[in-house]
Amino acid sequence: MMMMQKSWKSFFLYFGIGIISIATIYPVQKRAIVMAIENENVQLSLPVEVVTILSLMNPLFLLVIGLLLGMFLADKVQLTSFLFRNWEKGSFLTGLTKGWKQGIGSGLALGIFMISFDVLLRPWLPEVFQSSFEQPQLYDLLMAILYGGIVEEIMMRWGLMTLFVFFIWKLFFRRKSTPPKYAYIIAIVASAFFFSIGHYGATATLTEMTPLVWIRMFILNGAGGIVFGWLYWKFQLETAMIAHIFTHITMFIITMILSII
Repeated sequence: MMMMQKSWKSFFLYFGIGIISIATIYPVQKRAIVMAIENENVQLSLPVEVVTILSLMNPLFLLVIGLLLGMFLADKVQLTSFLFRNWEKGSFLTGLTKGWKQGIGSGLALGIFMISFDVLLRPWLPEVFQSSFEQPQLYDLLMAILYGGIVEEIMMRWGLMTLFVFFIWKLFFRRKSTPPKYAYIIAIVASAFFFSIGHYGATATLTEMTPLVWIRMFILNGAGGIVFGWLYWKFQLETAMIAHIFTHITMFIITMILSII
């Protein structure tokens, strides 16, 4: 009973952080809606601000589902979160520091890889992706850290990947007392695939979906999804969050350097 009470405290803590994080994407979402209205030449029956707020209900709903799935299934498949598990067991310092070096290192490597990919393909990329060579904005970094590093990891790793591991285990390996490593590997790849697909809407809003744009979307987001999933499996959810956050920080720093040279 006490553990469940603490789990709900962790749930509402992440839920509160998630609401703030989702709110940061309001300007981007509003701009995308305005662009869609102009391109399609349609009239809205509601103010664009109201439509934008309503559109944010979708990630909010997915955040709640992700939190609930992880809270009730992660223990069953031997996946963990510092806030949901280590904190409850009293090992605060141990849980806090678990996997942080691997998270930072993975984030640095991913950030360098993603910028290098765009640099190498710069001559063939649409103009919208030339932003890798323009002065980055601090607000964009804040949005990427909060929404990407926290909300997306709760949705895709704590929620979806955990659910995949559970289903694969129960459907194909039910005789085993715990999920085999194949269940985690398949779940990592599957959640990385959906993580990539989840970026289709934002990408399609920015540019035409050419074969190269599709390849870029799957390679960059897929690589991130696989690394974040592996870190969640081997360490904890927060390690994946750290890696995701430092990926964006690394990209921000490199982009800033490229913009002034």
